[in-house]
Amino acid sequence: MDKIIQNVFRFQINHGIVRAGGIFNMKNIYLLKYSVKGIKTLDELVSLSFYKKIIPKNPDTQEYNIKAVEILKNLLVNEEYLTNPLVQKKLGELINKKTNELFIEADYLYKYDNGQLLQFYYNVIVSRTVSGKYVVSYEKLTSKNATSKSEKMTTIFEIQNGKIVYIERGR
Repeated sequence: MDKIIQNVFRFQINHGIVRAGGIFNMKNIYLLKYSVKGIKTLDELVSLSFYKKIIPKNPDTQEYNIKAVEILKNLLVNEEYLTNPLVQKKLGELINKKTNELFIEADYLYKYDNGQLLQFYYNVIVSRTVSGKYVVSYEKLTSKNATSKSEKMTTIFEIQNGKIVYIERGR
């Protein structure tokens, strides 16, 4: 993975999930909605919602805690994922030949130990380059207070074709 992407990923972990050297705790992450487009013959966006639209102050998240799709997990936690030739081959078999890209978005909730709830929206596009390699061509992370009635989310970072479009300062 490109050094810029690695640094932004660290920024995401430090500001989106972990604060002040805290521990990444998967038990505190709850998938709210997952969408995908570009697998096999699927060229339309398909979404699965796992929680209600409005999040109460004390959500019953245990009932909705599920595992996300393997590709998204690997993109987030394995910085060598896209450099693996076996992964490249598998992506070549999975990604829609017409669009040559895989779009994934996840809307998730993070519950801090102090009870604070933040909602995050993350989307990523994995595209096939002219040379035939699959790369992350677009990535964006936004957040908001999960119990807020406002739909407006704050952009934490946005990357397009390996270049930082926006990165939030002073978070």
